[in-house]
Amino acid sequence: MEKKSLLKKLYNFPLFGSYFKFLNGFAYRGDAKYLVSLAPWENWKKRVIPSYLISIVVATLVMVFISLNGRPEGFDPGDYILGAIPDLLGFAIGVFALIFVVPRAFMREIDRLPITISSKELPFNVAYPLMGLAMTLLLCFTTELFDDKNVYTTWFETFLFIYAFEMIRDLISFIATLTRASISIQNSTETEKEGTND
Repeated sequence: MEKKSLLKKLYNFPLFGSYFKFLNGFAYRGDAKYLVSLAPWENWKKRVIPSYLISIVVATLVMVFISLNGRPEGFDPGDYILGAIPDLLGFAIGVFALIFVVPRAFMREIDRLPITISSKELPFNVAYPLMGLAMTLLLCFTTELFDDKNVYTTWFETFLFIYAFEMIRDLISFIATLTRASISIQNSTETEKEGTND
């Protein structure tokens, strides 16, 4: 009960609570257990940690490059984030809205196909990247309070930029998987019709 109570408090934490809730649901692959417990560590290692590690490594490499070669003229990751993320959020919300118009038959067929996702995790495959982009925008806004040329600010903004890219990559992968599932279902339906006609 203590763990459940702590998790509920985390979920209710202002600003970051919703992000963590979707993050845990994403790690849990949509299992309803995300409401009462943390996803297993193995799930976090496979589905969540890589995006953070990639962002940390790339941001660090960028800072190494800057320390060796100097800061490129006009280089400001924060400007890229504030300029691009709002449009990407609009795109992501559009993708999220598509879930509500997907026929139930399509959802049932997804669970029967040999693909890497199930119908119950579809909302989290969009909601988590969407919240990730929103949090990136919020955190980047806070970095605008500091000197853009500060090494720590630059590193953090670069980290946020790469993380946002990872969220978009996850969304594109999700759309590609749905498209694959749709084609498989159509082919299966056509094959069944041909078999019936024969």
